Amino acid sequence: MAPLEFYEWQSADLGEAAEKSGFSHVRIRPVTPPPATPARDADFWQGYIDSPVSSMLTCTAA
Repeated sequence: MAPLEFYEWQSADLGEAAEKSGFSHVRIRPVTPPPATPARDADFWQGYIDSPVSSMLTCTAA
């Protein structure tokens, strides 16, 4: 079995790395799930909101 390395970066780490790389106007966008439906109501999405597995980083190239 091949070894597996896992890294989890906090939003602040990503923002700092972007700024150190020369980007400006760095913003981390909040997670926005799709609208609730009968099959996937607000409770369904709460776990994702509480512990998102992705994030949106926007920034401007210098």
